[in-house]
Amino acid sequence: MSQILLKKALGTMRTSSGVNLALSAATKTTDWTRPDSAADAMKDPLMSAVLKNESVLPTGTKEVCTCEAAHPSPKDPRTHITAVCYDENGVAIQTVHLPTD
Repeated sequence: MSQILLKKALGTMRTSSGVNLALSAATKTTDWTRPDSAADAMKDPLMSAVLKNESVLPTGTKEVCTCEAAHPSPKDPRTHITAVCYDENGVAIQTVHLPTD
């Protein structure tokens, strides 16, 4: 998987369990670059997917960064958003699949 080099902040949200999360989208990785306009379009789908899948987020998550738009894959045939969860220090904790269906 590509390493995220740059992210664009998309805003914040509060989960149903009361956790405040920053939302972002990768705009540059070791393999590709995404325009800011495409990153902006990912905000609402990411927010919706996080709300539907809070239990997938590892403990200590303070930021969720989408690196891939909704898609199925050979390893996970569900339509999902691939995202990286970061802790309060900006350290990547885990990559997660957030189903969108």
